[in-house]
Amino acid sequence: MFFLSMLIPLLILYNGIVGIVCFILYFVLRKKSVFTKYADGYKHVLSIILKYFLIVYGSISLVFSIILAILNFC
Repeated sequence: MFFLSMLIPLLILYNGIVGIVCFILYFVLRKKSVFTKYADGYKHVLSIILKYFLIVYGSISLVFSIILAILNFC
């Protein structure tokens, strides 16, 4: 029981930190023009995949963290 009571707050903290780090990394890379630097080839495809991965994974992590926090305090 003690393990489960510690698991939920750790998941909330972990998902919140991961979501925030993903968004910070996205904005730093966008400011450095990493996503627009490569115009063709496999590097262009990898930069698009990285851009959308950071946005989607960061959003999902933050939403999941908020849902867990709401369920934890109810």
